[in-house]
Amino acid sequence: MPIFIQKKILSDIHFLIWQISEPESFFRASFPWAENELTRLVEVHPKRRLEYLASRYVLYTFTGTTGSPEFIKNEFGKLNFKQTNRFLSISHSGEYTGFVTGPYEVGLDIQMLDAKIIRILHKYLSTDELEFLNNNFLNHPDLVIAATLCWCAKEAVYKAHGKRGIQFNTQIYLKLLVEQNTLVIHSASLYLADDTIHYAIYHEVGANFCYLVATKDS
Repeated sequence: MPIFIQKKILSDIHFLIWQISEPESFFRASFPWAENELTRLVEVHPKRRLEYLASRYVLYTFTGTTGSPEFIKNEFGKLNFKQTNRFLSISHSGEYTGFVTGPYEVGLDIQMLDAKIIRILHKYLSTDELEFLNNNFLNHPDLVIAATLCWCAKEAVYKAHGKRGIQFNTQIYLKLLVEQNTLVIHSASLYLADDTIHYAIYHEVGANFCYLVATKDS
């Protein structure tokens, strides 16, 4: 499948989403993988292995890198470039995978639309956010989309920050608006013990999934 979505945000943030329709053999044959990278995947579930290979193939190919040696993980598992000052975030859900890069902290989250997300609203939304959704989205399909966008926003902020121990419902707050009967999230704030970090939000909803990019305000 060709590139599904490729865009620039504010001229210096690049992101790409790929729709996975190829078999595992396509990705294995299309890139000179490091042997140790493939070895780590031997005992991984086939679905997870395909997601990994697809996400890394897309990342390595479209950033012009030669593979895993050019990336490092921090102590929290966040992947980043080894030699440049650009930040990175990757995501995959269902048949979609992608990445975003930028000159400051960025986070990407992709989520398939699934009504099951409504069951866990209370776990990641604040009381005010939950009340906002329940008051403005009485139609079930609209609530599913709104809830998924909120989840994406909190995940993307969490990924951009890149450290564990963040409580979604008490530390990440979203600026929620309704425009033309549709949820719009323009910004989010992450409240830490000694700092508050603000993020700009960009998102879009497709036929069966949505994606959202969070970028640290420069």
